[in-house]
Amino acid sequence: MIGIFHEGTEAPWNLAMEEYLLEKAAEPCFVVWRNRASVIVGRNQNTCAQINRPFVETQGIAVVRRLSGGGAVYHDLGNVNFTFIAPGQGKKPAAFHEFTAPILEFLQKLGVPAAFDGRNDLSLYGLKISGNAQYVRHNHLLHHGTLLFDSDLDTLEKALRVGDVKYQDRGIPSIRKRVTNIREHLPSPVSADAFMERLYGFMQKKMKARTVNLSSLDHEAIERLADERYRRWEWNYGTSPPYTFHKVVKTSAGVLEVCLEVEKGIIRNARIFGDFFGFEDVEGLEAQLVGLRHDVRELTAFLQNFPVSLYIQGLFAHELAQALT
Repeated sequence: MIGIFHEGTEAPWNLAMEEYLLEKAAEPCFVVWRNRASVIVGRNQNTCAQINRPFVETQGIAVVRRLSGGGAVYHDLGNVNFTFIAPGQGKKPAAFHEFTAPILEFLQKLGVPAAFDGRNDLSLYGLKISGNAQYVRHNHLLHHGTLLFDSDLDTLEKALRVGDVKYQDRGIPSIRKRVTNIREHLPSPVSADAFMERLYGFMQKKMKARTVNLSSLDHEAIERLADERYRRWEWNYGTSPPYTFHKVVKTSAGVLEVCLEVEKGIIRNARIFGDFFGFEDVEGLEAQLVGLRHDVRELTAFLQNFPVSLYIQGLFAHELAQALT
């Protein structure tokens, strides 16, 4: 087995690294890594339905879709991630227990009585500290998990809370569980950096792994993959399942009710209702929205050059963009 202690913290790059190793690793691999503030969405989820989008965008929190299924999770530098790459195990995926067993052993040696919980979680006194997911490609298995060590739980809650916006879709919703940080339960204080180093050292010894560093050619290939997939709106938002978006909001022009049908992140049908006045029929505005991304930045840019007030008297472009997202 090879071991990689990765210190880069950009979420798109790190997820590209996982996919690259899944494709290229010729022997079992274990990786320890972290992301700076980001929401990592499951492969089969509707991204917009999983995040508190205004908060995420205001705070500069990255939103990235991963290869594996499961629910959306929040990452920051207080959360430590681990990845196993298991070539040849894809046709008969191993139980989640097999990959989490050494992680549990490590935590228990630290004095943390964690246990396997449900289908794919690790918990401590009934509170979630780790979520795990798997993905198979070409008979290679990727297993990865989180470890909430010292995450900002307030930001976690705000980033994953959608609020009053209602989505109806065929995506997979995240199951919210009460969580806790491992650090709060340690017998003696340990920093997130030290925890990450100890985890890697324990796994390296237990798995008899030799440490390797990614080459410059590896870095170039991962960078290309990050650009082609994980930094692209089309992957992070556009691959969401079809959904219906509904929102009622009070604006300077009165109360607006917005109904959108969205497919692959693109508005396919738009209806706007309300007690507003206009010089032109609102159907003309609705027709112009079709074909645009369901994205506040794109909608704002379009509406700033569109005569919104002809259709909804007294309404500003930025207000309509916010109502639509």
